[in-house]
Amino acid sequence: MYSDISGYAPWWNWAISGGQLALGIALCFVPGAQGIGISLIIGGSLGLIANAVSPAIGQAIGEVSSIANGAGAITTGSSILGLGTPGLIGGITLILVGCATAAFGASEIVDAVTGVNYIQSWTGLNDNVYGWTYFGLNVASSIGQIAGRAYNLRATRTPNLGYDGAPNGYHYYDQNGNILFDFDYPHGNIPYNHFHGWTGPGMTGRTGGHMSYLELIWWLLGGK
Repeated sequence: MYSDISGYAPWWNWAISGGQLALGIALCFVPGAQGIGISLIIGGSLGLIANAVSPAIGQAIGEVSSIANGAGAITTGSSILGLGTPGLIGGITLILVGCATAAFGASEIVDAVTGVNYIQSWTGLNDNVYGWTYFGLNVASSIGQIAGRAYNLRATRTPNLGYDGAPNGYHYYDQNGNILFDFDYPHGNIPYNHFHGWTGPGMTGRTGGHMSYLELIWWLLGGK
């Protein structure tokens, strides 16, 4: 029935947890996506650990990460609803996917406690179809959060004007409306594209250094 030697966890639990861990590590190198990346790393690591313990405990612990993944998709979808037609369509879709992901995770926890998976019982899905559906929902929730956050950053950015009044780049904002970082074109004695972070109460103070892409990532990982 199961692909792991112990028989404690079905193959999709290993696939979901491993995928979350790998995707989380990758997202730590994407500006603005570090929060999602860290949550996926934590969730994926817990899932892998949970797969090695007793079936009921492992199932209950592992599916918490799926609920968190679904909740993140719901939050991201809600944040882009008012950002034009693409945001409305994408936001509604992401909310629905997030709700389904969280529901599957909750059903797995109930299954661990009662031995009954209500979603599988109600839908009549066999183990293979159920596993792929659950895996696909988690992947869709994770990718949707990345895409939604990227769309949010682009849709809410504002031009950053130089001292001469000409466009010099863009301000990018977090989901609370505070400036997160700036992207600047070459100007003055700086011959390359670069970034500035924002710090302080309400992100009101722009950093003086001119950061490269990798330096911006390190700065974001450091908690600003």
